[in-house]
Amino acid sequence: MRPTISIDLGAAYTKIAIRREPDSDSNLLSHEKFRLDDLHVCIPTIAAWRKSDDRWVFGDDAQDLVPSDDIYVFRNWKPLLFTPPEESLDPNSALGRMFYQSLHSATVHCKVENLAAGYFRWLLREMLPYMIGDQPCTDPVLRISVPDFAEDLDYDCEIEQILQKAGWNSPRVRTAPEPVTNLIGALSDGKNYMRDDNPDLADTGKILAESGLTLAPSQEEPFHILSVDIGAYTTDFAVFEIKDGFGTTLPPCRSQSAPFGIEMLDNLVKHGLAPRKGDLLGTLSSLDRESFRRCVYTEERTWSCNEQTFGEGNEMPIIEKCINGMSTRISNEVDEFLSACDVSRLDVAIFTGGGSNIPRITRNLANRLASKQVTTFLSSSLPENFPGARRLSQSVIRGASAIGGASVIFGEN
Repeated sequence: MRPTISIDLGAAYTKIAIRREPDSDSNLLSHEKFRLDDLHVCIPTIAAWRKSDDRWVFGDDAQDLVPSDDIYVFRNWKPLLFTPPEESLDPNSALGRMFYQSLHSATVHCKVENLAAGYFRWLLREMLPYMIGDQPCTDPVLRISVPDFAEDLDYDCEIEQILQKAGWNSPRVRTAPEPVTNLIGALSDGKNYMRDDNPDLADTGKILAESGLTLAPSQEEPFHILSVDIGAYTTDFAVFEIKDGFGTTLPPCRSQSAPFGIEMLDNLVKHGLAPRKGDLLGTLSSLDRESFRRCVYTEERTWSCNEQTFGEGNEMPIIEKCINGMSTRISNEVDEFLSACDVSRLDVAIFTGGGSNIPRITRNLANRLASKQVTTFLSSSLPENFPGARRLSQSVIRGASAIGGASVIFGEN
C-alpha cells in the first residue's frame, strides 16, 4: 500500500495531510509562513496576476494583495470548478443571483482551469518540498476531496487533467466526497491501523474510536453519527449508521454538500451594510477578512479598518439577522438530508470547518438537532454548559477533511 497525500481544496484555505505508511498517522502539513491560523496549516486558496508583467503569485504571496487597475486578485474560485447543480442552488433565486454575482470577478482575464493548474503547480514545486521535509514519500497516491452535490456529478477526469497539467504525474489521482473524508478525519483524528493487510475497523472500530466515543451500539436501534462541516463555499453533511460493530469496511454512509458557507454569509452581510462598508468588505485582504470574521462573527464586537467601523450602531442586529438566516438555511438542509436518509434519531453530532468557530451558528444548529435526541455534540464553540457538549481540537476543526482523505480506510484506490 502506497503513501497518500490528501488535499482539501477549500474555497478560502487549502489543507494538506500525508500518511507515509499504512499504520502511520495521517498528519496535517504545516509551514510557519502560513499566518492565518495558530497551527500554520491553512494555505490561502488565492491567486493574483499582475497585468503589467504577466506575473502570477499564489497562496501566502497573494494573501495581502488588494485589487487595482494592474493587479487582479482571485479569491473564492473553487465554486467555478465545482458549480452547484440547479437543484442545489437555483440560479434565479435571490441567493442564487447573489452567488453568481459574487463569482464574476473570478472569471475576468483567466480560465479557472488554468488558475487551478497554476495553484496546484505552486503547491507541488514550491510548498510541498518544504512541508514534507527530508523523509521519503515515493510515488504517493494523491487524493482530492470534492463536494458531493449529486450522485451524477463526476469530477475525477477534470481534476486529473488539471493536476497533470500542473505537473502531478502520479497515475494514482483519486477523488473522495468531502463529507465522507471530513467525518472519517473527525472520528479518527488521523489514526491508522492494519490487521491482515486490511484497515482495522473490528472490535468496535479501532480507527474510528480514536474520537473517544463508544461507537458500538448497546441498544437494538442503529447508532447514528452526523457530521456538519461548515466551510467557506459549502456545508457538507455525512451520517454513519452503525448496527453490528465493524468489519474491514466502513459502515453505511450517506453524504451531501450544500452551497451555503461563510462566503455566502459575507455576501449577505455585505448587502445588508451601507454601500461604502459593503464595498470595503468585498476588497479585504485574507488577513483582514479573517480578523473581521473573528471579531464580528465569533466575538460579537466591533472591528475597524480604513477608518470604517463594522458592527457599530444598528449594524450588529443586521449581522445577527444574517447569521441566523444562514444558520436556518443550513439547518433546513440538514433536516432534509436526515429525512432523505430516514434518520429520526441521532447519537452524535459533530461540527467542523471554519464556520463552526462561530458560536451563534453552532448553537442554532445544535438547538435544531436537539429534537433528534442527540446525546453528544462535538464542536469548538458550544458553551461548556450546553447539554452533551464536548470540545474538538482546532486541528480537527480545520483539517478533518485533509486528515480523513489520507486515511488507510480508503486504501490505494
